[in-house]
Amino acid sequence: MSSKHIWLTTLAQVTVLALATLALMVMLQPNLTPQSNPSLLLSTAAIKPMAFLFFAATLSSLLSLYRPALLPFTYHLLLAATGLASGLALVIPWETTQVLTSGHWGMSNMYEVSVLTLGVTGTLALGFDKSTTPGKFLPFAMPILAAAAAFTWWLVSIGASTPSELVPALQNAILPFHVVANFIGYGCFAIGAAAGAGMLIRSYFPKTESRIPSTETLEKLAYQSIVIGFPVFSIAILLGCIWAYQAWGGYWSWDPKETWALIVWLIYAAYLHARAGLRPRPKVLAWWLLAGFAATLFCYIGVNMFLSGLHSYGSLSS
Repeated sequence: MSSKHIWLTTLAQVTVLALATLALMVMLQPNLTPQSNPSLLLSTAAIKPMAFLFFAATLSSLLSLYRPALLPFTYHLLLAATGLASGLALVIPWETTQVLTSGHWGMSNMYEVSVLTLGVTGTLALGFDKSTTPGKFLPFAMPILAAAAAFTWWLVSIGASTPSELVPALQNAILPFHVVANFIGYGCFAIGAAAGAGMLIRSYFPKTESRIPSTETLEKLAYQSIVIGFPVFSIAILLGCIWAYQAWGGYWSWDPKETWALIVWLIYAAYLHARAGLRPRPKVLAWWLLAGFAATLFCYIGVNMFLSGLHSYGSLSS
């Protein structure tokens, strides 16, 4: 099967599972109204089993390094987890239209975008693994997904999952396109970091070579993910500039989130430039990918936790 067909099949599988999740959640909550308790929504209750699926897939992927027979089981566990996460990303905006005076796209706070991130990154991991290194890439991608699932679960535990009315700045038609593009970029950067980690493990632990894809394969996979993620992330920044002008009257204000988005953009622009022209050693590229993902994580989470600015509505307390 060609790479194109593999990607189409993966997207179709995730889509079917996501729509099935949406349909089930709608049928199980027929009487939601603005008087319903927004902290008792089924999407919130489903986060724990979703997280367990990601944890199980992570454990299975690590065991598959020694028991290759677990590879199909790992794939299907991740497919189930990703389908559920993608479905919840659809359920959340439907629920808000039922329990809030004015509903909104489910992409307005840290919890909502974390669910979206799991759906996007899980889909990318499935597609890249199946099309490039069947089963052998997941042990490096799954720890990132498990950490993201644990973070989402933690957000639920501190009450960050309760939907609330949008602040004026978020009442904009550009918001969903900006956020989706942003997190497709983040997902691709996560895949690149996972491949970079695999390259470093091969380099520092030669005895693992028989169980890990070749350095060339991992480096190519990382490059492909950044080639996809970088232009999409660039579009997200451009959409953010338009949104900023409509919301605050200026295209750029050097807000901490904007500044760190630019830092992330520059790191990956330099990576693509160096790889095309300077052609550094794979180990250097691997560390570059990890540094870029570290900056991405700070842009995604660190800015909201430690800094304040125009994007403060995305803080953990929102």
